[in-house]
Amino acid sequence: MRSPWMIVDFAVVVALAGCSRDGGPPPPPPVTLPSGLTIQELSLGQELAPGSGEEARDGRYVAVHYEARIAAVGAATRSDPPFDGTRGGEPFVARLGRTPLLPGFAEGLAGMKEGGRRRLTIPPALGFGATGKSAIPPDATLEYDVQLVDLFTVLPSGLQYHVVKEGEGEPPAVGQKVVVEYRAWLLETGRELSSSRMLGRALEFELGKGLALPGLEEALLLMRRGARWIVALPPELGYGPLGHGMLLQPGHDVLLDVEYKGTRPR
Repeated sequence: MRSPWMIVDFAVVVALAGCSRDGGPPPPPPVTLPSGLTIQELSLGQELAPGSGEEARDGRYVAVHYEARIAAVGAATRSDPPFDGTRGGEPFVARLGRTPLLPGFAEGLAGMKEGGRRRLTIPPALGFGATGKSAIPPDATLEYDVQLVDLFTVLPSGLQYHVVKEGEGEPPAVGQKVVVEYRAWLLETGRELSSSRMLGRALEFELGKGLALPGLEEALLLMRRGARWIVALPPELGYGPLGHGMLLQPGHDVLLDVEYKGTRPR
């Protein structure tokens, strides 16, 4: 299974197909959009699961579970097992409008709400077309079951975050020495920049002294001991508008998988 945090260039989609139990109301009929994409809203148990809250749109980070399969090749239907998915693992993270996704997948995610589930039937023109890719044959129609696990919270600074695990106690204060396990990678390519594993030790620094990326400090001031967040930093909260060396080009976002372990005496 590929890491759901790496940026993939093939059908990233879908999770947890849902259907009504016997006696429950049937889901609404599928809708085919002008592009050729077909969207079927899915139910969870006896209830439709349209989600709630804000709608996913360009610029927002999302965490999604998905399961992807080939539904047809040309006019011949298929019943293949899933060729990719996040079932049993962590959700896939993407920024709508920035992460390279299949056109049909990106269109199908737009407008979803947190907790919503959809089945997307993607025609070849919105998938891998007449050439296919790797295990995907030419002229393949793809089917993705998708669950929008979380629409990242957006702070006024532009920082976006997804809570993987809640912590306990009070957040640290400016002037305290914090202990952090982390991994930093690029949204556009998935390439890892650095991590505490690479360093061979946890990251320790005093909050409020400018010793860490601004976005990391901002997030830590909200986190409680034991919490784990995925934090998305725009350039102004990361390495700045000029990027960082050869790995980070100007204008690229940085993603951080952050676990706040607690504080140490100074």
